Amino acid sequence: MFEYLIPHCEITIGGFAVQRYADLQIVTGRSNPVDRARLALPAEGLDPAAVQRDAEVTIKAGYREKGLWDVFVGKVVDVAWSQQVVVLCKDRMDAWREKRHTKAFVDTTPREVVAYCLWQAGVAQMKLSDSVQTKRHYFVLRGQNLVEAVSLVNRTWGLNWRFYAEPSGEFVWGPWEESDRYAEGEVVRFERGVNVLELTPFTGEQQGVLKTIFLPYLRHSQLARVVDNEFWGRDELVRVERVFHHLADKKARTTVQWTLAS
Repeated sequence: MFEYLIPHCEITIGGFAVQRYADLQIVTGRSNPVDRARLALPAEGLDPAAVQRDAEVTIKAGYREKGLWDVFVGKVVDVAWSQQVVVLCKDRMDAWREKRHTKAFVDTTPREVVAYCLWQAGVAQMKLSDSVQTKRHYFVLRGQNLVEAVSLVNRTWGLNWRFYAEPSGEFVWGPWEESDRYAEGEVVRFERGVNVLELTPFTGEQQGVLKTIFLPYLRHSQLARVVDNEFWGRDELVRVERVFHHLADKKARTTVQWTLAS
């Protein structure tokens, strides 16, 4: 693990490179397929023509001389100008769900339905599960958007699958064990007294929340290890359920919600 000093961000809005920010929050989670970002920026020096609704937003973050990671790619959904400009953003999934789908499918598989919706929404990159599922004689979409359609497919076929958009623009749908994030294996070790600032396990010790130093490469659905002798007296392999990054005043923290991987 490299040494964590002062975090560094590169923020671009509508092709305009933001030089300063007062506050930055990014949240991504398995339960909500749409990632969100909130930026508070000093108004001085901003280009009003660039910082507008639907402007493309790219946020790269990391540590100087250690590299940058894509932590958010999306669009501006709302902006409020004052002495401090507040910019609300959502990732590509929000744009993909603008298209609504009405179609009847005969003798179809869940993959065929999802692929059709992605094609209609203009999604160019996708990773869909190849697992064999039974065909349904009749399946109908009645004006659902992409998120609603994939959720309906999951319920109809009884699939406990998640879907999300990678910062690269790839749509991912399938069992957790088939995802690249699972295949990466354990990406970080959280240990009290080392990189854990706060640790709160839930009742039954099946879930918990911890606060750590800013980890720009951490994403939901990844595997991690939590080590704490005070609560368990052992270490646990966990799945990251939700990640909240908060950067302000040259300080940065990451809050992680997790469940036991077993």
